[in-house]
Amino acid sequence: MAHSLSARAARVLALPKPSFTSVYYASLGKLYDPVTRPSGIVNLAVAENRLAAPLIMERLAAAGSGAMPESLAYNPYAGSDRLRAAVARVASRHIARCSVDPANVILTNGAGSALWLLAANLADAGQGILVPTPYYYAYDRDFGALTDCQVVPFDRGDGGPLDPAALSAALSSAASRGVTCRVLAITNPSNPTGEVVSVDEVRAAIDWAGEHGVDVIVNELYACSARPTSGFRSVLEMYQDGNGSCKLPEHVHFVWGLSKDFAVNGLRCGCIYSGSSALTEAATKFACFFQVGGTVQVQLADVLEDDAWVDSFLQESLRRVTGALDETEVALSSVGAPFEPPGGALFVWANLGAWASAAGGELALFEQLAAGPPDGSGGVLLCPGESFRSPGEGWFRICPPAAPGGHLSVGLERLVAGLSRVGRGRTPSAAS
Repeated sequence: MAHSLSARAARVLALPKPSFTSVYYASLGKLYDPVTRPSGIVNLAVAENRLAAPLIMERLAAAGSGAMPESLAYNPYAGSDRLRAAVARVASRHIARCSVDPANVILTNGAGSALWLLAANLADAGQGILVPTPYYYAYDRDFGALTDCQVVPFDRGDGGPLDPAALSAALSSAASRGVTCRVLAITNPSNPTGEVVSVDEVRAAIDWAGEHGVDVIVNELYACSARPTSGFRSVLEMYQDGNGSCKLPEHVHFVWGLSKDFAVNGLRCGCIYSGSSALTEAATKFACFFQVGGTVQVQLADVLEDDAWVDSFLQESLRRVTGALDETEVALSSVGAPFEPPGGALFVWANLGAWASAAGGELALFEQLAAGPPDGSGGVLLCPGESFRSPGEGWFRICPPAAPGGHLSVGLERLVAGLSRVGRGRTPSAAS
């Protein structure tokens, strides 16, 4: 079935483009310098104050900002060529395990902005985005803010979270309410459950979407945090040509970012890699509102170009994350709390329904654990499942790597003690 972009994407594609901009961005690497490039081009076109640049650079250096002269200049909307190449290289080596073309990478100030860009360019106001439950609570904002698109949650089928029968039922149910679903969003590994969706399930969902005129967003924000034994494979790896280059279907759009796998939430760097050239062009035009800061682009490029450091970092990060998850599983097992063994991401999805029942409900248990004992010795903070549209009562997302250093053991001791104080009640249905 034919796939099309949203009306707003069509409008932005029709906007006039100043003729000089493509020449300007192409000239960034060959600007005039009296010593190193005397035949380079002299820029008298762009609204920049380079005369005062040395003054601000001196003050920024004193502030310890790490800014470089290139940090002060405009970058292409999709990001600097250097950082796009560095991100593509990391994705090629550690996620796709095939060649990712940096020319098709769009950088954004965080994965949330990438998701907004895709929603804005794929769906119009009032149209739906199918999301299997439980799902990351900010999807309601990421997909719906300013776009007026609707998140359409649906419960997993008997065949897994992307069971084609469940997808078809959700599509039909939305249509009966007057909502046309244009997008299916897959998070792999899952937030909040840590579940890894199998290759066969992802392919079946992508095939189903192709037959129904639905685009697919595959959010792999935790791709480098998947356990080696989980069977995780990136959608980028699933679709490659005979030359070892990634070739996504036209209706498939990959999202990744550095926040989780590289532990830099505050630096705000995400990316889109799409199988659609039209989507890439439209999203690039919108990306002017979601650019990564110039200094951050320079610094991140420095980091990601260091292959040996990246390899070592990702290996050690995964070791630490896995250790924290294992420690949390041991603590939950010690009190008989069921949980879903995570295949990836940073979470343990725990069923504390029996304790929630005794406490007076999921939110009551959340508040009691956070408050801690009456002696004021401190509580522990978890995420209640209702925030993630959990189909069952009493599920909680626990994020062990959020605790720095030796803090996790303290948090787990408080969790175990808090559950002991509350006691167990009736165990509700163990839906997940």
